[in-house]
Amino acid sequence: MIELKNVYKAFGEKKIYTGLNLNISTGERLVIVGQSGVGKSVLLKHIVGLILPDKGSVTVDNINIVNAKSSEIYKVRKNFGFVFQGGALFDSMTVGENIALPLVEHSKLSNKEISKKVLEKLDMVGLNNTESLTPVELSGGMQKRVAIARAIVMDPDYILYDEPTTGLDPILAEKINELIIDLNERLNTTSIVVTHDISSAYSIATRISMLYNGKIIFSDTPTKAKKAKNPFLRQFLSGSSKGPMET
Repeated sequence: MIELKNVYKAFGEKKIYTGLNLNISTGERLVIVGQSGVGKSVLLKHIVGLILPDKGSVTVDNINIVNAKSSEIYKVRKNFGFVFQGGALFDSMTVGENIALPLVEHSKLSNKEISKKVLEKLDMVGLNNTESLTPVELSGGMQKRVAIARAIVMDPDYILYDEPTTGLDPILAEKINELIIDLNERLNTTSIVVTHDISSAYSIATRISMLYNGKIIFSDTPTKAKKAKNPFLRQFLSGSSKGPMET
């Protein structure tokens, strides 16, 4: 389980979190939504200890990473896979080398064992026989799949997705949504997805949490989100420029 409790964070005079609380249960697919600039991606960085709060606690598997030793934080991070918004693939490496990189850096597996795991993960994301290609030879959707394959190559307990469908057409976006759900179930992982794509949120989530004004103002199932009377959530989900939220 992951727990963020009474988290405060500011960058200069800009307040990001003002007493944020959020629990993430094992095995769920939590989708975090909210306007641009409210701190959704920053929240993912807090979870893995890349950014520490000014106040409050961030606990992962009973380890409070706010006051943990560097060695403990390093151990916690190895339980995470991170899918970056732009994919963050290295153009100078092949698909296989991109996916293998975490294993090369953080495991003691032989080259043969690493190659086997790379092919296994490529098969999981539906990209067989692409290991020798370079990222520039792939479509945007294929690049997203490679980024996901790299994120799962260490068999993590948690997978963090930062805007996984950005830049994709609706059909490709839905394929990525289906892949996220499939991997969550097949690998028995916990998935945390940051997105502004409402269609994807409804498709992926077992729970939707909305971040606004430094706090989580709603957190429940997609069904209840659709019926919620919270005026901020209703305005965001409807995409209306009229409502209590500043545009």
